[in-house]
Amino acid sequence: MLIDLVNQAWNLLLIMAGFGLVVFIHELGHFLAARWAGIRVHAFAIGFFGAICSYRKGMGLRMGSSEAEYQQLLKNTNDGSSPTDSSTISPTEYRLNWFPLGGYVKMLGQEDLDPAATSNLPDSYTAKPVWKRMVVISAGVIMNIILGAFLFMAVYLAGKPESPAVVGDVLPGEPAAIAGLMPGDTIEAINGAPITTFEELFVASALCPPAGELELRVRGFGSDESRLVTVDPTKNDSGLQQIGVFPAASVRLPDARRDRDRAALRTALDATGFAGVPLGSTLTAVNTHPIEPITVLDGQPLVIAHPLRVALETSTDGRATAGFTAPGGETVDIDLTAHPELLEEPLDDDDAPFAALEHLLGIAPLMTVLLTQDAGEQAGLRAGDTFLRVGDADFPSREQAVEQIQARAGALVPIVIDRAGERLELRPPVDQNGRVGFQIGTAWTSPHVAVQPAGVVGDRGPLAELIAPGTRISAVNNQHTPDVRTLARTIAALARDADGTPLELRLAIEPPPTPTPTDTATDALDAELITVVVPGGLTSELGALGWQADGLLAGFELAQATVKADTPWHALVLGVDKTRRWLARTYLTFARLADGGASTRTLRGPVGIAALGSAVAEQGWVELAFFLGLISVNLAVINFLPLPILDGGQFVMLMYEGATRRPVPIAVQSALTLAGLALIAAIFIFVTANDVGRLLSGQL
Repeated sequence: MLIDLVNQAWNLLLIMAGFGLVVFIHELGHFLAARWAGIRVHAFAIGFFGAICSYRKGMGLRMGSSEAEYQQLLKNTNDGSSPTDSSTISPTEYRLNWFPLGGYVKMLGQEDLDPAATSNLPDSYTAKPVWKRMVVISAGVIMNIILGAFLFMAVYLAGKPESPAVVGDVLPGEPAAIAGLMPGDTIEAINGAPITTFEELFVASALCPPAGELELRVRGFGSDESRLVTVDPTKNDSGLQQIGVFPAASVRLPDARRDRDRAALRTALDATGFAGVPLGSTLTAVNTHPIEPITVLDGQPLVIAHPLRVALETSTDGRATAGFTAPGGETVDIDLTAHPELLEEPLDDDDAPFAALEHLLGIAPLMTVLLTQDAGEQAGLRAGDTFLRVGDADFPSREQAVEQIQARAGALVPIVIDRAGERLELRPPVDQNGRVGFQIGTAWTSPHVAVQPAGVVGDRGPLAELIAPGTRISAVNNQHTPDVRTLARTIAALARDADGTPLELRLAIEPPPTPTPTDTATDALDAELITVVVPGGLTSELGALGWQADGLLAGFELAQATVKADTPWHALVLGVDKTRRWLARTYLTFARLADGGASTRTLRGPVGIAALGSAVAEQGWVELAFFLGLISVNLAVINFLPLPILDGGQFVMLMYEGATRRPVPIAVQSALTLAGLALIAAIFIFVTANDVGRLLSGQL
């Protein structure tokens, strides 16, 4: 625990130092430009709210500020009472202030917070030509752009792992699935512009105009031919536009440094189906066939777990043998079983937590915890927990459970869980975005079923009106069904045998127990027999259901290939290109915020940047440098927005002065400055509240 705290403190210190570097370079740009323009600089400060220490040439290093001492020295020189010649002392004080997230350059005749503080002296800011003042104002932004390009160049000289633009999971009912994107597809271009990384696909989706389209050039897995696919992005529950795809899975199971994280991973992988496979193992063969690499990122070979998906989803029983090589070199072979496909009912409600409701003749699996985040862990949840009650719903499906949780945003949600046979009652907090802090899993190994709303599943869900939530279906047509996975597999097999004719199902059911902590998971309940006849058309649909390997592939790390420059010149080209792209994306983000294409909930402030940066710092200096490059580029864009008090607002007023030959009236400048301060304060409060909410919910 102590080591973890030390590491977290060190990472936070690194990101604060990095952010200080970004601010320093920005202010250095203003400072150097002011010196070039012949403007007297009173202070070059990093941070706000008083000086920790300062340095002034001719006076040396001081604790606190030397300004009062310097002013007294000037006064004594002027009245002849000082033996020291003040002309040998620099008018510029270099300060390190207490609050390091910011900085400023204070010039003679120019103060952001006091537009009336002008000067007619020849070395003042206001005495210089408009074009020179424009150079001074814009120099900080230019330096941030240069710093961003330099950091990106350093990153690509060392090599940066990126997720290539290869599709992994495709969510049913989402735009990508509707458009025909398939797992294993490689996205080669978006709207005619070539791409190489999944991040570019994500950003293009997020920044697509409302009601806009993306034309994707796609190459199928193992194919040399491309096809065009048109996708219409839609907003997810976080307010971001997306198309419903995830990056491809690698062939490596994850590992962790901390014992607590390793234990959570072990539990999650065991629940997923990888029991007995050591953490960090690599998938090397499927059904004894070695996995061959594909080509991505300018010819790099990449090994992904897609062949495992194909083997599982095309088998008759959803099973395949996977061969792993453990970190120690030993080999492990295990049999994996995919999850059965279910029927889908598209949901047109924009507020619904899922695009489609999944069921098997009206019943569905319960929801389980796949992996906990910090907030969920603190609330007492653990990987593998199965939800028996959420809010007012007993034995809810994942759709019903999420709906109950989201309805209690900002409050506590009462739940009852089953943890390895023990029933526990918890009241975890729900954040403002309707999250508790865990990844959703499906309880395929539970004997109990949820029941979907009869009005939604309609004629395709005859069991919705016959079975109560929590019922256990122990047998179908005399075939034992100990869990939901076996139940779905059995019904699908019977439907295939029926070959489109009506199918009579005789179900042995046990009524549901009351989901309270006092009950045990081995309640002895009497079974009864019910019969349902499935019409021929629905039988054909059931018989066509296959297998889903998404849940298994989620156990692997994401696939990554290294983007690395061949030469310093190539690194410079990559760095400049990345800078250009992020400048455009940052401006486009503001455009999407203005037209409603992006949500303000996605914005981050100092708390969010520090928390995110601390996590990035754990991944090494390459990821940290890349993150700081993004911060530098974003700072350049934000500082040059045409808002009062920012560099962009100052530049606009200089444009007015250049066009009219007279400055903006002081009263107008003062009013604009106050308005700018109020706006920035409001934005700061808003994004900080967002950050704190995400931090408390484990979403940062």
